[in-house]
Amino acid sequence: MTKMLPIALIYTPDFAIHDPGQIRVEGNNLYHRVAGQDLLDPVYTLDQIQFPYPVVSPVPHPESSSRLTAAMAALRDFGLSQQMTLLEPESATEEDLQAVHTSEYIAQVRAISAAGGYLAESTYVSPGSYKTALISAGAGISALKGILSGQIQSALCLNRPPGHHAGRKQAGGFCLFNNAAIAAKYCLKKEGVERVLILDWDLHHGDGTQDIVQDDPRIIFCSLHQFGKELYPQTGNLEDIGAQGNIINLPLPAKLADDQYWALFQTIIPALIAQAKPDIVIVSAGFDGHLDDINHLYLYDPGAGLCLSAQLYYNLTRLVAEAIASVGGHYLLLLEGGYDATNLGNCLVNTSAAMLGLPLVIEETLPQRETESSFNLEEYIATLNALQLGRWQFSR
Repeated sequence: MTKMLPIALIYTPDFAIHDPGQIRVEGNNLYHRVAGQDLLDPVYTLDQIQFPYPVVSPVPHPESSSRLTAAMAALRDFGLSQQMTLLEPESATEEDLQAVHTSEYIAQVRAISAAGGYLAESTYVSPGSYKTALISAGAGISALKGILSGQIQSALCLNRPPGHHAGRKQAGGFCLFNNAAIAAKYCLKKEGVERVLILDWDLHHGDGTQDIVQDDPRIIFCSLHQFGKELYPQTGNLEDIGAQGNIINLPLPAKLADDQYWALFQTIIPALIAQAKPDIVIVSAGFDGHLDDINHLYLYDPGAGLCLSAQLYYNLTRLVAEAIASVGGHYLLLLEGGYDATNLGNCLVNTSAAMLGLPLVIEETLPQRETESSFNLEEYIATLNALQLGRWQFSR
């Protein structure tokens, strides 16, 4: 009987060094307290972000280190981190970054991080943010080194800052460097790795990842995300398949719940993996699709977000693990969004349980919300197949 290799948990307390500060509301203005500076938001006002709840300021920036503190505590409390091999990530090198980002952009992040300040819309940095971003970008590389050397089976990276909104030459959406794209480019340099699938299940479209990988046919990018004119980043429609045909965007209506999401995921992902036969699946694992996860400044969506549960992420993870194993490949997860401490902890507990081959741990009962937009899966798949022009084919 073949012994299963360890599942790695990649984390370091150094992820807390990056501090995007606190937000203070004065009238209609948003001020950021970062590295001793009070910075007026140059892009957004309270009216523009349409936040409907009273704000007792200052409040922490939603992408704070408390996210990981809560996640690690949940994994420890349920006895899951003790069953995983804890690894500290190494830092990405300048060469790793340059495979994805321009030298000018890398220098910009380094320079602004030196004193702290405003980097891009809703994205702020502090002294030490550049160092932390290198470690976050290195988390996926560390996971891949363990996987490709046969030391670990798969890995969950509890890393920050997130990455999927960072493009070749710009930051965005709390993201500095594109961790998933950096990991993908790294492993494609290794012998025996010919194709990589980046699977993004964050609530928001991974616009930065698509920007970076759409010209590389060795990398397939598949993103399931809520889509709407008022939801950042307003990209990722079904028709956007990329010039190389390596982009699969699966836009979803607001308030979509577990059953419809799961039906789509089951239809697309195993078939895509079976047809593409990637050596590695890199999951951009955002958990902000959980019900009411985005009720925070800069994240609030008038459409109400998605209505997903913690148990859905158990099923998503288990299906990815089974599908990639069937073609002889491996997978890893990189943390993207997920901003409510309880939601994030519950989702990661179930995700870790699925990775370890354990039963479901947390089962939630969530209120049902009527989806404002109709979602007919058969029509959706037919449209997707027509757009793909035979590159990939999916059926119920």
